[in-house]
Amino acid sequence: MLRPRRSARSRSCIVVGRERAFAESGHTPDCSLAKHLASDNTPCLAGRYQRALADLPPLAEQTVALKEYPDHHDAELVLKLYELRREEVMRESRTQLIAKFLPTSFEDVIAVTKGDHPLNAAFRQCTSFWEMTYAMARHGVMHADFMLESNGEGLLIFSRIEPWLAEYRAAMNPIAFRNAEWVAKETEMGRMISDRFRKRMQAHLDAAKAAQA
Repeated sequence: MLRPRRSARSRSCIVVGRERAFAESGHTPDCSLAKHLASDNTPCLAGRYQRALADLPPLAEQTVALKEYPDHHDAELVLKLYELRREEVMRESRTQLIAKFLPTSFEDVIAVTKGDHPLNAAFRQCTSFWEMTYAMARHGVMHADFMLESNGEGLLIFSRIEPWLAEYRAAMNPIAFRNAEWVAKETEMGRMISDRFRKRMQAHLDAAKAAQA
Protein backbone atom coordinates (compact mmCIF):
# COMPACT_ATOMS: atom_id res chain seq x y z
CA MET A 1 0.00 0.00 0.00
CA LEU A 2 1.40 3.34 -1.03
CA ARG A 3 1.82 5.94 1.69
CA PRO A 4 0.27 9.35 0.96
CA ARG A 5 2.79 11.99 -0.08
CA ARG A 6 3.34 14.64 2.56
CA SER A 7 2.59 18.23 1.75
CA ALA A 8 5.45 20.71 1.34
CA ARG A 9 4.46 22.32 4.62
CA SER A 10 4.52 19.07 6.61
CA ARG A 11 7.88 18.08 5.10
CA SER A 12 9.25 21.49 6.06
CA CYS A 13 8.10 21.02 9.66
CA ILE A 14 9.72 17.59 9.86
CA VAL A 15 13.00 18.91 8.49
CA VAL A 16 13.04 21.88 10.82
CA GLY A 17 12.36 19.57 13.74
CA ARG A 18 15.26 17.30 12.83
CA GLU A 19 17.64 20.15 12.23
CA ARG A 20 16.60 21.86 15.46
CA ALA A 21 17.35 18.66 17.36
CA PHE A 22 20.88 18.74 15.91
CA ALA A 23 21.18 22.42 16.75
CA GLU A 24 20.07 21.98 20.37
CA SER A 25 22.76 19.32 20.80
CA GLY A 26 25.44 21.76 19.67
CA HIS A 27 26.10 20.28 16.24
CA THR A 28 25.33 20.68 12.61
CA PRO A 29 24.81 17.35 10.78
CA ASP A 30 27.49 16.30 8.31
CA CYS A 31 25.02 16.39 5.45
CA SER A 32 22.72 19.39 5.96
CA LEU A 33 19.08 18.65 5.28
CA ALA A 34 18.68 22.23 4.15
CA LYS A 35 21.20 21.65 1.37
CA HIS A 36 19.43 18.44 0.46
CA LEU A 37 16.16 20.27 0.15
CA ALA A 38 17.68 22.95 -2.00
CA SER A 39 19.14 20.32 -4.31
CA ASP A 40 15.80 18.52 -4.37
CA ASN A 41 14.14 21.32 -6.32
CA THR A 42 12.40 22.58 -3.20
CA PRO A 43 14.15 25.87 -2.36
CA CYS A 44 11.03 27.14 -0.63
CA LEU A 45 11.45 24.45 2.05
CA ALA A 46 15.08 25.38 2.57
CA GLY A 47 13.97 28.97 3.03
CA ARG A 48 11.40 27.92 5.62
CA TYR A 49 14.08 25.94 7.43
CA GLN A 50 16.35 28.97 7.63
CA ARG A 51 13.52 31.20 8.85
CA ALA A 52 12.47 28.67 11.48
CA LEU A 53 15.97 28.53 12.96
CA ALA A 54 16.19 32.32 12.89
CA ASP A 55 12.96 32.48 14.90
CA LEU A 56 14.41 30.56 17.85
CA PRO A 57 14.21 32.79 20.96
CA PRO A 58 17.40 34.26 22.43
CA LEU A 59 18.91 32.40 25.36
CA ALA A 60 17.91 35.15 27.80
CA GLU A 61 14.23 34.75 26.93
CA GLN A 62 13.86 31.47 28.84
CA THR A 63 10.17 31.08 29.68
CA VAL A 64 9.98 27.43 30.81
CA ALA A 65 8.98 26.97 34.46
CA LEU A 66 12.04 25.53 36.20
CA LYS A 67 11.87 23.00 39.02
CA GLU A 68 12.10 24.58 42.47
CA TYR A 69 13.04 21.39 44.34
CA PRO A 70 14.53 18.05 43.26
CA ASP A 71 12.48 14.90 43.76
CA HIS A 72 12.90 11.16 43.26
CA HIS A 73 12.52 11.58 39.49
CA ASP A 74 15.61 13.82 39.49
CA ALA A 75 17.48 11.19 41.51
CA GLU A 76 16.55 8.50 38.99
CA LEU A 77 17.72 10.64 36.07
CA VAL A 78 21.01 11.49 37.77
CA LEU A 79 21.67 7.79 38.41
CA LYS A 80 20.81 7.03 34.78
CA LEU A 81 23.25 9.70 33.59
CA TYR A 82 25.91 8.09 35.74
CA GLU A 83 25.25 4.73 34.10
CA LEU A 84 25.53 6.28 30.65
CA ARG A 85 28.84 7.93 31.52
CA ARG A 86 30.22 4.51 32.52
CA GLU A 87 29.47 2.95 29.13
CA GLU A 88 32.75 1.73 27.61
CA VAL A 89 32.87 3.91 24.49
CA MET A 90 31.57 6.95 26.35
CA ARG A 91 34.14 6.56 29.10
CA GLU A 92 36.96 6.31 26.56
CA SER A 93 35.68 9.38 24.71
CA ARG A 94 35.50 11.37 27.94
CA THR A 95 39.02 10.31 28.93
CA GLN A 96 40.47 11.22 25.54
CA LEU A 97 38.74 14.58 25.29
CA ILE A 98 39.56 15.76 28.79
CA ALA A 99 43.21 14.73 28.49
CA LYS A 100 43.92 15.86 24.92
CA PHE A 101 41.47 18.61 23.95
CA LEU A 102 43.43 21.63 25.20
CA PRO A 103 42.94 24.37 22.60
CA THR A 104 44.92 27.59 22.64
CA SER A 105 43.25 29.19 19.62
CA PHE A 106 40.05 29.20 17.61
CA GLU A 107 41.86 27.17 14.95
CA ASP A 108 42.45 24.41 17.51
CA VAL A 109 38.74 24.33 18.33
CA ILE A 110 37.63 24.21 14.70
CA ALA A 111 40.18 21.51 13.91
CA VAL A 112 38.48 19.01 16.22
CA THR A 113 35.22 19.39 14.29
CA LYS A 114 36.83 17.95 11.15
CA GLY A 115 36.08 14.31 10.44
CA ASP A 116 39.74 13.37 10.08
CA HIS A 117 40.76 14.74 13.49
CA PRO A 118 41.64 11.95 15.97
CA LEU A 119 39.39 13.51 18.62
CA ASN A 120 36.43 14.23 16.34
CA ALA A 121 34.33 11.24 17.39
CA ALA A 122 35.01 11.85 21.08
CA PHE A 123 34.20 15.55 20.68
CA ARG A 124 30.89 14.86 18.99
CA GLN A 125 29.86 12.17 21.46
CA CYS A 126 30.76 14.10 24.60
CA THR A 127 29.44 17.50 23.58
CA SER A 128 26.18 15.96 22.38
CA PHE A 129 25.81 14.04 25.64
CA TRP A 130 26.34 17.11 27.79
CA GLU A 131 24.10 19.32 25.68
CA MET A 132 21.29 16.77 26.04
CA THR A 133 21.93 16.56 29.78
CA TYR A 134 21.90 20.32 30.29
CA ALA A 135 18.85 20.68 28.08
CA MET A 136 16.90 18.72 30.69
CA ALA A 137 17.78 21.42 33.23
CA ARG A 138 17.12 24.35 30.91
CA HIS A 139 13.72 22.99 29.93
CA GLY A 140 12.62 22.20 33.47
CA VAL A 141 12.82 18.41 33.27
CA MET A 142 15.44 18.24 36.04
CA HIS A 143 16.39 20.45 38.96
CA ALA A 144 19.45 22.24 37.60
CA ASP A 145 21.58 22.67 40.71
CA PHE A 146 20.89 19.12 41.91
CA MET A 147 21.89 17.74 38.51
CA LEU A 148 25.06 19.84 38.35
CA GLU A 149 26.33 18.61 41.71
CA SER A 150 27.34 15.39 39.95
CA ASN A 151 27.39 16.42 36.29
CA GLY A 152 29.72 19.38 35.98
CA GLU A 153 32.15 17.70 33.59
CA GLY A 154 30.41 19.16 30.56
CA LEU A 155 31.23 22.63 31.84
CA LEU A 156 34.92 21.70 31.82
CA ILE A 157 34.64 21.01 28.09
CA PHE A 158 32.56 24.15 27.61
CA SER A 159 35.22 26.24 29.38
CA ARG A 160 37.73 25.15 26.73
CA ILE A 161 35.47 26.42 23.95
CA GLU A 162 33.95 29.46 25.66
CA PRO A 163 36.82 31.87 24.85
CA TRP A 164 35.97 31.43 21.16
CA LEU A 165 32.25 30.72 21.50
CA ALA A 166 31.15 33.66 19.34
CA GLU A 167 33.53 32.67 16.55
CA TYR A 168 32.49 29.02 16.80
CA ARG A 169 28.83 29.92 16.48
CA ALA A 170 29.49 32.19 13.54
CA ALA A 171 31.40 29.44 11.75
CA MET A 172 29.46 26.33 12.76
CA ASN A 173 26.09 26.78 14.45
CA PRO A 174 24.46 29.95 15.85
CA ILE A 175 23.11 28.14 18.92
CA ALA A 176 25.97 25.75 19.60
CA PHE A 177 26.40 24.95 23.30
CA ARG A 178 23.21 26.84 24.11
CA ASN A 179 22.41 24.56 27.04
CA ALA A 180 25.91 24.51 28.53
CA GLU A 181 25.97 28.30 28.34
CA TRP A 182 22.63 28.49 30.12
CA VAL A 183 23.62 26.32 33.08
CA ALA A 184 26.98 28.12 33.30
CA LYS A 185 25.34 31.53 33.57
CA GLU A 186 21.83 31.03 34.94
CA THR A 187 22.29 28.53 37.78
CA GLU A 188 24.06 28.94 41.10
CA MET A 189 25.94 25.67 40.90
CA GLY A 190 26.78 26.24 37.23
CA ARG A 191 28.28 29.65 37.95
CA MET A 192 30.40 28.24 40.78
CA ILE A 193 31.67 25.30 38.71
CA SER A 194 32.28 27.41 35.61
CA ASP A 195 34.24 30.01 37.54
CA ARG A 196 36.66 27.30 38.69
CA PHE A 197 37.04 25.84 35.21
CA ARG A 198 37.50 29.28 33.60
CA LYS A 199 40.41 29.96 35.94
CA ARG A 200 42.02 26.67 34.88
CA MET A 201 41.51 27.52 31.24
CA GLN A 202 42.97 30.99 31.67
CA ALA A 203 46.03 29.51 33.38
CA HIS A 204 46.40 27.09 30.45
CA LEU A 205 46.20 29.96 27.94
CA ASP A 206 48.66 32.09 29.94
CA ALA A 207 51.13 29.19 30.05
CA ALA A 208 50.81 28.61 26.31
CA LYS A 209 51.38 32.31 25.64
CA ALA A 210 54.43 32.39 27.88
CA ALA A 211 55.88 29.35 26.13
CA GLN A 212 55.59 31.14 22.79
CA ALA A 213 57.24 34.32 24.06
